[in-house]
Amino acid sequence: MACSGGGATGPGGTPRTALLALAQADTFSPANATFHIQENMTTHVQLAHSDSSGTIFADFTFTPFSIFSLDGQTVCDTCTVAVTVTVQPGTYFFSVGPSGIRFDAANQPTMIVSYAKYGDLSVFDSSARYGDPASFQAALELWHERRPGAWFLASASGPGPGASQVSAALEGPGNYLVAALK
Repeated sequence: MACSGGGATGPGGTPRTALLALAQADTFSPANATFHIQENMTTHVQLAHSDSSGTIFADFTFTPFSIFSLDGQTVCDTCTVAVTVTVQPGTYFFSVGPSGIRFDAANQPTMIVSYAKYGDLSVFDSSARYGDPASFQAALELWHERRPGAWFLASASGPGPGASQVSAALEGPGNYLVAALK
């Protein structure tokens, strides 16, 4: 499967060791956030860095009925579901939960991750594939760990609507990473 950044994912996924993660220069605090999503409403939530200007880390949009089930139970139209996001320091790596949440495959929530202020493109030189920061930046996409150790490009992964952003569908619970192939 070829994607906008030139990356490819094999049928068994890509091992984490084959990915060059975008480094994050900020120490993120708080590292956890919980958002309450009402199933029958569009909900737009943002996760911000801990800096004084509230720089946006990620922007999530849940359209009506985008949450299919929680722990095997269909989510009712007027139910509210708590969605958690946990950011790991040092890279643009985050986890989405709870583990029992399932999104509607035809109506997945979306996310935009912004890295203009804290993204450290200098890691480009960790791979012979990239001759400069711009070529590394052009290859960045959102990856989702669908199974332990198996990373796949997230659905609709590609550049975000603004500079220094990547966007994708929020496919399900688990780990996400802004990275490019090594």
